[in-house]
Amino acid sequence: MTVDSSSLKASVVQRFHHNRPAITSFDGFKIETPENLLTLVVRTDTNFATRTLQNAFVQSGRLATRRSLLPGSPLQIQNLFERVYKTWGTEVVSAVSDALDYESRYDLSQTRGQTNIHFHSADSLAGSVIQKAGVFLEQTCPEAPAALFISLDDMIHDRVFHSVVKKGNFAEIGFSRLFSLAGEEVDHVARPGHPTLPTQLDKVRKALIRAGGSEENPVPIVLLEDNVRRAKTLLWIFDKMKERGLFQHGRVACVATCFSVATKEEKEKILCQGQKVPLLVGVDYAGSLVDVITPRDHFFDGFVVQCRGKYGRLPSFMFPTSKVAEQFKLEGRKTAQFMDRVIDANINFCRSIKSETGHTLTLSDFVPGPTMAYALNVSPHVPMVEILKRKARERKGPSLRLV
Repeated sequence: MTVDSSSLKASVVQRFHHNRPAITSFDGFKIETPENLLTLVVRTDTNFATRTLQNAFVQSGRLATRRSLLPGSPLQIQNLFERVYKTWGTEVVSAVSDALDYESRYDLSQTRGQTNIHFHSADSLAGSVIQKAGVFLEQTCPEAPAALFISLDDMIHDRVFHSVVKKGNFAEIGFSRLFSLAGEEVDHVARPGHPTLPTQLDKVRKALIRAGGSEENPVPIVLLEDNVRRAKTLLWIFDKMKERGLFQHGRVACVATCFSVATKEEKEKILCQGQKVPLLVGVDYAGSLVDVITPRDHFFDGFVVQCRGKYGRLPSFMFPTSKVAEQFKLEGRKTAQFMDRVIDANINFCRSIKSETGHTLTLSDFVPGPTMAYALNVSPHVPMVEILKRKARERKGPSLRLV
């Protein structure tokens, strides 16, 4: 569908879902898009983005004590957050669409303010990608030991894997790009909440050994990704796998990704042990003007940083305006207004939850909350709305200092 971003906030965004796309080719399920409009692709992530909040409500029984409000069953809590998050997501996607640098980043000077918005079911898309990799293995190495599927993305999880795979094993390697508090990319580190990278890689190596893998008869490895944009990240994880001895017991048979916006040149760079690695794509937007966006980075998730010796996440509004523009491909002169709109959407989310439940959300309720508390030198029990209002005031003050 085509969405005029000026009216998106007031309209209902129709979901563009593909549940388990058919395997038409290993290049991906092909979707045609208008040639002169940008398509923004979003994986539905309501439960993933708000699971920390939902768990806090379920475990504490916050709703059960208010007779006039929800009784507080897990399903009712899920429905509440799904509804409020949908409103929040519409506001944020609208802000993104309005602020993108269409001319410099996408070579679209005549169609700014209009975008295609495609939503895909995260679990269904992951399932179709895993299934596609299984077919590929059957065709290319039918006599090999049962493959090890390694997820590099938290939203591609074992429940989806076990629902579609009969032969094979599942593992995870959780890592993320590390940013400075000034918004500069500095390294790759273990994703917050995961063990150190050496520990994770050693666990995977032991799984390959248990599967009977050897240099003479290596276990096929399938790396599962959400989106491939550049070869750089994959080459980095290949090097780490080699360093920890994984290739003494296994070999990378393919990379299976939900989306790919990598150029042909970037795909050619995906080499492991001197061999080109096949890239299997779930949904193929090749040849289209398309970009994958993650709205939750603006509130519920964010970029990994190291703060006072600990790794955590900070949402976009905690970073300098120039870095927000760079990371999210925004037009410089529109970035300040974009950040104001994001903060407003975040405040509205918190107020909606307060209105419907009577509960005031604090920093500690959110995934990035503890890191925000460290960075701002405040208690994690401070209401989130107070911090958001403070950020709004700082943005309108004579001196802008977000971190």
